[in-house]
Parts: sequence; C-alpha cells; structure tokens
Amino acid sequence: MKYTANPAALFWLVLVTLLSVNQANADPAAIRWFEDAGQPLNINEVLAREPDQWQSIDSGRGLNLGFSDSTYWLKVAVAPESVNQVLEISYPLLDEVDLFWVLNGRVIRSYETGDTRPFASRPVDHRNFVFSVPSNTEPIIAYLRVKTQGAVQVPVEVETAVEFLAGEQLSYGWQAMFLGIIVHWPYTTCFCTP
Repeated sequence: MKYTANPAALFWLVLVTLLSVNQANADPAAIRWFEDAGQPLNINEVLAREPDQWQSIDSGRGLNLGFSDSTYWLKVAVAPESVNQVLEISYPLLDEVDLFWVLNGRVIRSYETGDTRPFASRPVDHRNFVFSVPSNTEPIIAYLRVKTQGAVQVPVEVETAVEFLAGEQLSYGWQAMFLGIIVHWPYTTCFCTP
C-alpha cells in the first residue's frame, strides 16, 4: 500500500511546530521558595521571613519536589510592564493553591483555589491556574502557598496577556489537528487484503 502526505496537513504541522518553539522559549519567572513543614504559617509570618530563609530555583526550571505532605511557599517577583500580564501555574493537579498579591509590603488581593476546591474559585475559568497581575505600573510580588497529596510540581510563568492568548490558540490548534488526524485516520487507511 502506498502512503502519500497531505500537503495541507504538512503545512499546518510545520507551522504549529515553528510557533510552539517560540512559546517554549518564553522565560519562566525566577522564583524563590521554602518548605513549611511545621505548624502552617500565615501570610504575615511569611512576609516577615528573612531573605536568606528562601531557596532559589534556577531560571528555566519550575519547582518539582516529588511527593510530599508539606506545604510550600513560593515568592515570584513581577516587574511592571506597560501591558496586562498573567501569572500561570501550568499544573492543574495541585490540591490547594493560595495566592497573595503583595504591593509595597501589603496584601492587596488574594485567592484560594485548587483542584480540591470548587472550579468557580479560580479567578480565570481555565484548565490551569491563571491569575491576572493586578499592577502594571509598580513591581509586585506574588506569594503562593501550595499543598497537595500528589506530586509537588509548580511550573510558574509570568507572561503578557497577549502571549498567554497566543499560546492558548496554539494549544487549541494542536488539539484540533490531533482530533482531525484521529477522526480522519480510519477513512484514509485500509488494512483490508484484496
């Protein structure tokens, strides 16, 4: 049996691959973290911690600690931009995700969400945890409290809203192309013997 390539499918495959390379190279946020293994701390106690009590993560890596019953706090500094930004945690299986936006040492907004909490607790209806950055004129810090029964993976990325939406379109394009291949495959392949 002879297989021929569909030129339109090849075009879309190449285009999507090229676009995904640009998205994959987006700089993740530099984050600092610590393990809250004892009595759970509140946000005021976390704000009072000395800088040397936080650990750094290399740029380009998210927090990935395997399985743990501990609570983890992450600190993400967000530089001001002239456009709207979002903070995304692209691992939707975290049981509890609390976010505190701190501006000039004061909590200005907070969220309590997570996989075990109602979906409506998410500020953006999305499969991942997505939070709008509340200030684009001053540096702001996101303090994240994460606790989960599963793997502690916290890939954090801060990006402009435009970059986020472009990435979503690319993701949906991949999903649509994959679905099209799956649906179209039985009609283009015949395993019958003459």
